[in-house]
Amino acid sequence: MSSSSSSPSSPWGSISMEDPFKFLSDKTSLYLQKVELVVKPVSDKILIMTTTGYAHASAGWAQAEDLVSTNYSLVTSQLSSVEREQFTQATVLARSSLAAASLYPQAVAACATLGLVAAVPHVRSVVLRNTLGRLRSDEGRLRALERRARNITEDHVVRKNDEEKLITRLTNAQKEYSHAKIKLEAAAAQLRALEQRATAAHESAGTLAAELRIAPSREAALLRADVGKVATDIKRQKSVVTRKLQNLTSQGLYV
Repeated sequence: MSSSSSSPSSPWGSISMEDPFKFLSDKTSLYLQKVELVVKPVSDKILIMTTTGYAHASAGWAQAEDLVSTNYSLVTSQLSSVEREQFTQATVLARSSLAAASLYPQAVAACATLGLVAAVPHVRSVVLRNTLGRLRSDEGRLRALERRARNITEDHVVRKNDEEKLITRLTNAQKEYSHAKIKLEAAAAQLRALEQRATAAHESAGTLAAELRIAPSREAALLRADVGKVATDIKRQKSVVTRKLQNLTSQGLYV
C-alpha cells in the first residue's frame, strides 16, 4: 500500500519548489500587466488633458506676460520692494513649472493619475481591487467578499427600516389629508351658501332702497340711507367670501 504525501494548499495553486523564482517572476509579470491594463487608459487620457492644458496655460501665460511687459512700469510702481521681489519670484516659478511640464508630460500625467486614484474613493477602490487585490490569497479574498456582502446586508436592513418609517408617515399624512380635505370641503360648501345668501340679501336691499326712493316722506329718506349702508356692508362681506372661494378653486378644490 503506497502512502501519498499531501502538501499544503497554496493560494497560487500548485507551486514547483524546484523553480520558485520563476513562479514569482511570472506572477509579478502578470500583476504588472494587470496594473498597466487598469492604469494605462486613465493615464493616456490624463496625458492628453495635460498636453491640452499646457497649451492653454502657455497661451494664457504668453498673454499675461505681454500684458505685464506692456504695463510693467505701471505695475511695479504700485508695488513695494518686498512685493516686487515676490512678484519676480512668482514669475520665475511659473515659467519653470510650465517649462518642466512641457519637457516631462508623462511625469505630469503619472502624477495626475496618482492624484486621481488617491483623491477619488471609487476610483481608488476599483484600482486597488483589480491590482493589489489580485495578490490576495483565497482566504483573504473570501474575507473581503464576506465583508462586502455584510455591508450590503446592513445597508439593506437600514434601508428597509427607513422604508417602513416613511410608509408609516405617508399613511398617517394621507389620513390627516383626507380628514382635512373633508373639513375643507364642508367649510367651502358653507362659504358658498353664505355667498348665495349675501347675494340674495344685497338684491333685497337694492329693491327696498328703490321702493323707499319713491316715498316722499323724510322718514323714508332716513330709512333709505340706513338700507344703503347695510347694502354696502353686505357687498363687502360678499366680496370677502368670493375671494376665499376663488382661492380654494385655485388650489384645486371645487365646490
